Amino acid sequence: MSRAYWIKFSIVLLLLFLGVLFVLPTILQLDQMPEGDRPWYMKVLPVKQLKLGLDLKGGIHMVLGVDVDKAVENRAEIYAADLREFLEDENIDFVQVEKDFYSEDIVVNLKEIEDKERLLRLVETRFTVVGLEDQDDRDLRYVFVIDRDERRAIERDTLKQALETLRNRVDEFGVSEPQISTQGRNRIIVQLPGLKDPQRARQILGKTAQLSFKLVSEKMPSGDLFRLLESAKQELKKSGKPEPTAAEINYQLRDRLPEGTEILLGEERDPTTGQSVSSPYLIEKKVLLTGEKLDDARVSLGGEFNQPEVNFRLNPAGAKIFEQVTRENAKRRLAIILDDRVNSAPVIQGPIPGGRARITLGSLADRQTLLNEARDLAIVLRAGALPAPVDILENRTVGPSLGSDSVRMGKESLIIGAVLVIFFMLLYYRAAGIIADVVLTMNLVFVLAILAGFQAVLTLPGIAGLVLTIGMAVDANIIIFERIREELGQEKGLLEAVSTGFSRAHLTILDANVTTLIAGFVLLQYGTGPVKGFAVTLIIGIITSYVTALWIARVIFDLLIRREIFSNILFKPKRG
Repeated sequence: MSRAYWIKFSIVLLLLFLGVLFVLPTILQLDQMPEGDRPWYMKVLPVKQLKLGLDLKGGIHMVLGVDVDKAVENRAEIYAADLREFLEDENIDFVQVEKDFYSEDIVVNLKEIEDKERLLRLVETRFTVVGLEDQDDRDLRYVFVIDRDERRAIERDTLKQALETLRNRVDEFGVSEPQISTQGRNRIIVQLPGLKDPQRARQILGKTAQLSFKLVSEKMPSGDLFRLLESAKQELKKSGKPEPTAAEINYQLRDRLPEGTEILLGEERDPTTGQSVSSPYLIEKKVLLTGEKLDDARVSLGGEFNQPEVNFRLNPAGAKIFEQVTRENAKRRLAIILDDRVNSAPVIQGPIPGGRARITLGSLADRQTLLNEARDLAIVLRAGALPAPVDILENRTVGPSLGSDSVRMGKESLIIGAVLVIFFMLLYYRAAGIIADVVLTMNLVFVLAILAGFQAVLTLPGIAGLVLTIGMAVDANIIIFERIREELGQEKGLLEAVSTGFSRAHLTILDANVTTLIAGFVLLQYGTGPVKGFAVTLIIGIITSYVTALWIARVIFDLLIRREIFSNILFKPKRG
């Protein structure tokens, strides 16, 4: 036999060896065995097992909706603040420059009509992503909007950043084999196999965790602030908002608060009862420092009652800013704000070097509840704040018993399908059927090895894809075998008939596989969840079926024919 043939045969053996090498850890459950108890030959095997999907392993499935519109509004706020500064630098007099409360519009009210052209020229040169939407020369009111391309870029970046933040939180959470992916314009799919506490997952993944430092304003007595807050709540309650947000309250009081301030709620300890009570704070809008400068966050015990709290440390740049802020504002109160709520507002006694601070959690809950809350808060602070609010649109828990039943039924369907196909091939094609069954077994080994090697996820629909792969692989073998039978019916020799049969069947098999492969990629691109699981195994199965049916089977046929092994009973000629 030629040297080229032995090279092909060696490649087949190498592929089979690698396939078995990557499948063995799953069969032997290698990752569940203590490393010290593994035999020496098992220590050289790949440790990673085949990853099971949520429907097979059990766990939590969540669909999160990212409020990308809020991200656009936040960007509009930034543009409005920047435009205000530019107008001041250019000595252009204005009444107001602010984002409209109900939209992303940036509204500018000038004092003089003569400044209109200067305003438009400034926006055109300094804010290329903002365009004039509406103008009213009579009221000197000009409305600017973010253009469509910039809006799409903001939405895309927000979704990407939210994805990375959620992935960091899940990694901190300690969930093994999580699956996190985007869906559409503003959705993120999170699957946490093996996790059984949906409430804690909701708290960690849904918390925005935007940390900021602002000064408490001293421009209004606390009594007046309480009265204003109650007045705003009553007015909003009449308009159908019994639980107004901080943004709605501040919009309601926009003409009654000192310029550059806002009201945020927090908690303070009642000196009489010792209980925490809700309290309003008048806060300066200027942000001194944000959680982006956070370096680490850890849980500790402290305070008057030795309760759990979160101590955090700023990075060098943040520590430098923090020290400067505390030096310049001694004896003033510094508000530590988490998600638009004042966590604490201690009095600055002097410069604070090192960039260390703490977040307290109150004392109304029991100690274990506070400890869990502190741990979860430390996780989200370390992982970073979400760029926009996130709503949990769907939350499903798959029990481990259902997962076990799915695994059992999936295995049974796969085994029954494989046994029936193997029996049919043996019955109908005799010795050639043995070759087809060997190739079919190798095909399944290759599919599972690729899934394990690339850490792809096997789902219940994925098992259906494996069963379909068996059928497609056998279909390719049947096409080849029937072609060979036709050639034998024309009185050709066995080696020539095999060679011609494989050549003529090649294009037919290729056409069928390519069209199915295209359908698989379409499902992978536009499908979600179970559909993607089916598409992954289908695509891998098509590729391995093509290689095993047309290349590996041919190598085995050549070996048997040239060595005259079973060559007299391989095929029964098909006569017309």
